[in-house]
Amino acid sequence: MTKVLTLLLFVASLTAMTSCKKVDKNLIIGSWKCSSATLTTLGVPMDYPLAEGMNWTFQSDGKLIADLVPELDIEDITNYVINGNELRVSWVELDGDLETEFFTIKELTNSKLTLAEFEDELDDDYLTLNFVRLQ
Repeated sequence: MTKVLTLLLFVASLTAMTSCKKVDKNLIIGSWKCSSATLTTLGVPMDYPLAEGMNWTFQSDGKLIADLVPELDIEDITNYVINGNELRVSWVELDGDLETEFFTIKELTNSKLTLAEFEDELDDDYLTLNFVRLQ
């Protein structure tokens, strides 16, 4: 029984270590265009064309210049922080309220960026955004 428990703990710790992998923060710097997006609601993924075509430019000083989803009441300039594989995006709404959104960086290469909105136990939907680097 002890051997089985030890093996399960080992596998769980390996899974936790790979899911919290760090990404190269420098790879995100530059301009990206959303090539596709998926909204998953109650476990059912659907295309989310409203996000397609939006451009995000990550600057080395932590600023994110973004044309975001039009339905959001957001200023053009936001801030971002990367910690491990977590991307935190903060912005000030037109009414002055500070908002923050958390994403998991699923993939980040020289040409591709995939973000998944953090799932909340109380929230039945989340967004996955696929970006390509603009040259």
